Amino acid sequence: MRQFDQVFVLGGDGSDTATLADTSSNDVIYVLPETTAIEAIGFYLQAIGFELTAVTATAGTDAALFFDSPGNDAITAALNDMQIRCGNGEEVKV
Repeated sequence: MRQFDQVFVLGGDGSDTATLADTSSNDVIYVLPETTAIEAIGFYLQAIGFELTAVTATAGTDAALFFDSPGNDAITAALNDMQIRCGNGEEVKV
């Protein structure tokens, strides 16, 4: 089996959903308009153009960085759950 250091996944037309899972090390999750990514030592995974992206953070000391869109965004946060809904309709749950 071949392993990749970087993986990019593109959503298409329709209602696409991406689910990203963290590694056992310390990861950084980036949430930007139209894209969500996870970066760890020797690993980078990016989902682009998905209407819904869910990210799980289970091990290590992970960090999530959220960047707003040009439109009106809504953020909902609780102790172990965060969600951003961008003005363009994209939704990310961490």
